[in-house]
Amino acid sequence: MKRSLMLGTGALVAVMLTLGAGPAAAEPLEHVVFEEPFSDEIDCGDGLNVLMEGQDRVHFLLLARGPDGLLYGQANIAGAVSFTNPANGKSVTTTYHLLDKDLKVTDNGDGTYTIVVLNAGSQSFIGPDGRQLLLDAGQLLIELVLDVNGEFISGEVLRQGGRWDTDGRDFCTDMHEFLG
Repeated sequence: MKRSLMLGTGALVAVMLTLGAGPAAAEPLEHVVFEEPFSDEIDCGDGLNVLMEGQDRVHFLLLARGPDGLLYGQANIAGAVSFTNPANGKSVTTTYHLLDKDLKVTDNGDGTYTIVVLNAGSQSFIGPDGRQLLLDAGQLLIELVLDVNGEFISGEVLRQGGRWDTDGRDFCTDMHEFLG
């Protein structure tokens, strides 16, 4: 059920733009705030189609750092998503506040970049009765290897701390239990 904690938003954009980076600059190269609504329908089988509707508010910053002017991204993401069973009107709502920050960017010299990314924040799932069902809160330290186009090559969680109620859970199994 984790949606945003492992996105690596800043890392992906940083790598895609790194080729155009010049010398280190004190001013941000990019500073954007935007809201992004989204919706989808998820078929969970056995007649349960879950309607997902939500909105992210993203504050994104991109800076060139160090003598090579490699780009570092940071995104603060806040949002809410509702998962609704249209057949009975029951909903689970999740709210989240996340930080995604590139800590170290390395040009591997072979057309790839290694980026160490910190993902930190919390995500709370509230059931149809208003009670908290699940909570993810803590930090992930992730190492990503991406090519110059921002395409994912490999990734590894270096460290995970905190509480992760959604680890090992299946989204559709949960939706049948919570919304069925």
